[in-house]
Amino acid sequence: MDAPIRGKADAIYVLGGGVRSTRAHLKRAAGLYHRGISGKILYFHRAGDTVKDWGLGRVISRDAWVIRQLTSLGVPVSATEAVPVTERFWGTYSEAEAVSDLVLKRNVTSLLLITSPHHTKRVRRTFAYFLQEQGVTLFVGGSDDKAYLRELLAEHVKLRVYGLFLL
Repeated sequence: MDAPIRGKADAIYVLGGGVRSTRAHLKRAAGLYHRGISGKILYFHRAGDTVKDWGLGRVISRDAWVIRQLTSLGVPVSATEAVPVTERFWGTYSEAEAVSDLVLKRNVTSLLLITSPHHTKRVRRTFAYFLQEQGVTLFVGGSDDKAYLRELLAEHVKLRVYGLFLL
């Protein structure tokens, strides 16, 4: 996990990912919510996404699973909001585009992004690309998600590709 986050943000956005990483991201976001860093947690939504909820013993929508995770961590439903993302080939790029559109429409001036530690550099660069000179202060925090070697190598390649072709 990266350095402690100080100050306040208008909103926290939890980036999408697999169940393991998303659970870690939600735990970090809930902790920051309880510390008073922000009163709103936004999260990735893609139509039709489902997750196996072992506690319920069945498949449920990803949104329902996220809400179950956050409420079990003491975050009220009223403090959460799904952000629809039309994910294309470049997932982080798609998220940055959708979230940036939303925060600009709502006049958000500070946004805290929660992702995996190995993903923070690309997240910061991608969101900064969409929000440059828009008056939005970005903070990026890593969860306690662990990465396998193949994820670290893939992230290294993606960071280079984004830098060369997308940003």
